[in-house]
Amino acid sequence: MVSRSSFQRKAIDRSLATFPPGSAIQAIARGPDVEARLAQFEAADQTAIRNQARFRRSGRTALWATTIGTLIGALLLLPLDTWIAGFPRGVVAMLQTVALITTFIAIQWIGWRKPVDAWMTSRAEAERQRAEIFQAVIAAPNPAPGDGQGLPAAKLKLLTDAYIDEQLGYYDAAAQKHARAARRMTPFKLAGYLLTALAFALGGFTILNLLAANGFPMPVWLNGLAADLTVADASRWQLGMGTMASSLLAHASARSQMDQDDRNAALYARTAQNVRDFLAQSRPSAHAAAAAGDQAPLQSFFSQARGLLEVEHVAWFVSTPPQDPRQTPNHRLTRAAK
Repeated sequence: MVSRSSFQRKAIDRSLATFPPGSAIQAIARGPDVEARLAQFEAADQTAIRNQARFRRSGRTALWATTIGTLIGALLLLPLDTWIAGFPRGVVAMLQTVALITTFIAIQWIGWRKPVDAWMTSRAEAERQRAEIFQAVIAAPNPAPGDGQGLPAAKLKLLTDAYIDEQLGYYDAAAQKHARAARRMTPFKLAGYLLTALAFALGGFTILNLLAANGFPMPVWLNGLAADLTVADASRWQLGMGTMASSLLAHASARSQMDQDDRNAALYARTAQNVRDFLAQSRPSAHAAAAAGDQAPLQSFFSQARGLLEVEHVAWFVSTPPQDPRQTPNHRLTRAAK
């Protein structure tokens, strides 16, 4: 697998390239402490990526197998006995059995391995370690005692370039990506709505024709319309199409719940706006203090920014099932509280 975890290192390198060669901030950011934290983050990020891929693969396998199995079963409900008979009917039954077995295995695997919990926990831990990189930068002493005046401003620039602005760019791109993914479920919804409407129309005309046959008074035009549009085996058509519609709508709903595309599109856009509001309010005073060589406000600025960027991941920590303290303490909650 090609590593996707070097983006943070590249963001830091892009920011460092804007400083004069041999500056104190370059020595700090490329020093052993920051490098060690950066390597820890990259390893944690890779773990989170693997766990996310595992969760999506197992969830989508179960979802698609369930949908396909239901659609295949719905075919057998339709009055297509002339076309689906003999060997074709056996093939359909075999495909449905395979889909059901696949669904069962995938669901059992999800319950056993709990991939969603592993993904959220590892992603939250990776984000915590990412912030620790910049915490180490801010807390680092000046490696060149004669160049201390400009160091707080340099730390603030690196923090803004490689952490806050980098995350803002990710939020903007992620909001658009999840919005596009949410729209990809529209064809499933439209197909489900169309089949529902057809099944409803078939049932409605069947009921009207039944009422007319039993002497219920109706306008002549409505009586004739119901008679013309009522088809043979209408109940089987209605049942089959209704089952297909329910399967497609359930697929769209379950996929939306699994990928959280609608929620994430709005969440990322809102978080990006919250960060921009924070920057507009807090960055001028932080810049003024850093330009004056004051290190103290920089830590406060970073802590507030970190809180905004990590808020959802901390919520993931809290939402995970607590461990039994008699067996092992839950260190994840302790880390999230720091």
